[in-house]
Amino acid sequence: MKSSTRKSPVRRILAAGLGLTLMGGMSLVAVAPAQADAYRAAMNIDPSTIPANGETNEAGWYSTAGSGESSPFTGTRKGLELHGQSAVGQSFAPGESLDASTLLSQIVAGGLGWATAGGPAVDMRIVIDARSVESGQEPRTVTLTPVESVPGTNIVQATDQWTADASIARDDNDTDADFQAGEPAPLADFLSADGVNSISGFALAGTTPGQSSVVGSATWPTTSYGTVYVNDYTFLAPLKAGTVKVRGKAAIGQTLTAEVSGWPEGAKLSYEWVRGQEYSGGPIEGATAKTYKITDEDAFRMISVSVTGSLEGYADSRVLSDRTPLVPAPAKSIAPAPAADSDKLASFLKDKGVQKQKPTAVGLPAGKLDATKEHTADVVWTALDSHVDVYLYSTPTKVGSFPVVDGKAQITLTSEVLSTLEGGSHTLVITGQTSGEVQAVALEIEPAPAAAPDTATVEPAAVEGPQLADTGSALTFPVTAGVILLLAGAALFLTRRRMAQHS
Repeated sequence: MKSSTRKSPVRRILAAGLGLTLMGGMSLVAVAPAQADAYRAAMNIDPSTIPANGETNEAGWYSTAGSGESSPFTGTRKGLELHGQSAVGQSFAPGESLDASTLLSQIVAGGLGWATAGGPAVDMRIVIDARSVESGQEPRTVTLTPVESVPGTNIVQATDQWTADASIARDDNDTDADFQAGEPAPLADFLSADGVNSISGFALAGTTPGQSSVVGSATWPTTSYGTVYVNDYTFLAPLKAGTVKVRGKAAIGQTLTAEVSGWPEGAKLSYEWVRGQEYSGGPIEGATAKTYKITDEDAFRMISVSVTGSLEGYADSRVLSDRTPLVPAPAKSIAPAPAADSDKLASFLKDKGVQKQKPTAVGLPAGKLDATKEHTADVVWTALDSHVDVYLYSTPTKVGSFPVVDGKAQITLTSEVLSTLEGGSHTLVITGQTSGEVQAVALEIEPAPAAAPDTATVEPAAVEGPQLADTGSALTFPVTAGVILLLAGAALFLTRRRMAQHS
């Protein structure tokens, strides 16, 4: 093979990385400026979900049994036990293969490796799409394998020696400089070769026939929709999960409790409370106890709790409770009317882009409302409000504040309120206490009938003792008798006087 005078890719990477580090403390990942930031993700692969002896050209996890082995692996409480030279791997879906330069960047950043928990060493395999001499420079699948692996932890370095199971074109302009099958070379040189197109998967394989090796963990990068993830895989059966329910009233100042059941004995449970809306949400900072007291920040949010169970020898299991109803905001005092009169109301509604609804749209009668009776309007309310304020126009009359329950405000129009209004056209105006959302309903009111004049005879109040008419009747006899006696006396006086004169 003709030797190459090109500077080693490893030296170029390390030199560039050192320079960047000295200039600004940047990670060596920055040597690939086109590379998006990678997200680190801890992921457990349940051994029972890995197909046994699956085809390696299918996307996803697969396994192949080694020579003389009836099955490729067994799931244990320490990890994935590979039988003999069996292999377990992950193939990437079309369109989600990894660029060789991206993998090289992640290797420099420590994003490729594996660890065993027992038995002989295990090899990692990098499956690449490359041009090789054997295929007449046409792309084909080539597998890279490390020259030396050790039991325990293996962190791949760009300078490590690897081999390919087929030749790879090193340089499009120098086909004599191809990597030959089985020829050791730094991994960085393989990944920087012009003949390497992309990475199509990774695998872990046992190295010793007739002996089993336990893989505890592995790390390699993947891509999804252009985003790079560095996945820290474990291979354990998950802990059997129990259940969790939230107990308590969803109201500010109230305390919620996570009620758990069905978790295995000895499992350690941790809690994380979550607040959110219909399609969004996140953990509540510091809320990691079994109970949570609802605060003002939770208004118009739903609360749930996540419980994670941990037990040695199993992958953690996590369950999320159902969410509470929306936490209502405290009711405020009814605000001043939004407009001073009907003319200003028309301008207000126009500015808000509000059209008056028909009364039937809110469950009110189609005709005139009888002011002597109570009526109820059911107004659908989708804005984030716990309460609404309600007014009646022409002259604004405060009807009151009403709660919003399950997306509906139930508004009561009492006869006391309606009877204060003149008959004719009126407008029911509803405003959200928090959102400022406005709705309006056109109403016709039949006034209460006027009271009839009172023509009944007023009876005199009863008093104790004789009535005036009775008293007059009772005095007639004494007065008459007195007059007669007076006249008799006068006649007697005159008679005696004449007799005195004649004598």
